[in-house]
Amino acid sequence: MPRHLKHVRWLAEWHSDAGEIVIDPMMGSGTTGVAAASLGRRFIGIEIDPAFFDLACERVDNAQRQQRIA
Repeated sequence: MPRHLKHVRWLAEWHSDAGEIVIDPMMGSGTTGVAAASLGRRFIGIEIDPAFFDLACERVDNAQRQQRIA
């Protein structure tokens, strides 16, 4: 079941402080990583499926790039 960015962002904000690391051991498409990047948190994601891993890396990289621009 896909997770909505708004919900995951709320969870990451509630359970971590800026600069801390958010870990997602089953990252799927990377929604948790995108949420972490938008909050200034570092992120570690683990995914066994290469297709999902590549998608997640692209999404998280883009989110981190957007944070550096803002």
